[in-house]
Parts: sequence; C-alpha cells; structure tokens
Amino acid sequence: KVALAYKVNDIALCVNAGAVQVDTSAVLPGGLNRLLLGVDTGYSDGALNGTLRRIVYYPRRMSNAELQTLTA
Repeated sequence: KVALAYKVNDIALCVNAGAVQVDTSAVLPGGLNRLLLGVDTGYSDGALNGTLRRIVYYPRRMSNAELQTLTA
C-alpha cells in the first residue's frame, strides 16, 4: 500500500506503514490537467505491469501519521 500527500514545499510518501519519507523543498508544477494511473511513459510500451486495486483522493494534505495508518 502506498500513500502520497502533497502541498507546496511539503510532500510525503509512505509505503506499507513504514517510515514516512518527506521533501520540504519540492515545487508543485502549474498547469497540470490530467492524472495518469498505471502508465509510465518512460517504458517503450507505456504500461506498468500490475493492477490498481483502489484509489482514494482526499482534498487536503493528510498528516504523516494518517499516511501510515492508511497504508497499514
């Protein structure tokens, strides 16, 4: 399980309830208009091998503790 939280200069990632990895210097790009899931344009065939079982979007920056709970 993976959870990602972001806002300007505050990005966090947690995998399987492990330690939360943070980046406080990240700049969010402007002008984004789509989200690609299950696709990686870095590969020649453009698809990742696997499935996405569930996706949930929360319209706020989750706390680091919440990210760990979500991925437990």
